[in-house]
Amino acid sequence: MNRKLFLAAVLTLSISACIRRPVPVAIVREAPLRTETQPSDRIVLPLNDASQARLIDFLEKGGDTRRPDLVDPKAQKHYLPLLRLLSSAGHLASDELTGTTKKTFQQWFPKPFTDQVIDARNAVPPSTGVAAVSDGRYWWIFYIRDGRLAELLVTQVIGYRPAS
Repeated sequence: MNRKLFLAAVLTLSISACIRRPVPVAIVREAPLRTETQPSDRIVLPLNDASQARLIDFLEKGGDTRRPDLVDPKAQKHYLPLLRLLSSAGHLASDELTGTTKKTFQQWFPKPFTDQVIDARNAVPPSTGVAAVSDGRYWWIFYIRDGRLAELLVTQVIGYRPAS
């Protein structure tokens, strides 16, 4: 009986190892639903006061720059600790986001990062590394240069509808 149980367990584990798991893909949304119009106006890291204000404005509008009003008045309180980390050059090593030992950003991004980013504006894949993480509302897409988080694009997750 133990042999049959053992064989069943081995078979179950073998089959589960062969099942493909979906790979998360970050989609860069249309211009009003992202923090940049063109890649040339991407947010540079570390954040300064102006780029922090730009992000807070975007997040308070629920990630839709067409909105004249605040949709998420709690956005500043929620995201300000994250923006402070992104303002510190000491926390911008790419390992802080993508590494398995450092958990600097895990409070905001508990799921693993993906390097699968679809941006229809690009004729060719980006020449720099990319790491995208989601908090359920937004994709935070980091562009990596020389092992550092160098630039940032934030865009709504498809299906996210902020409360009006």
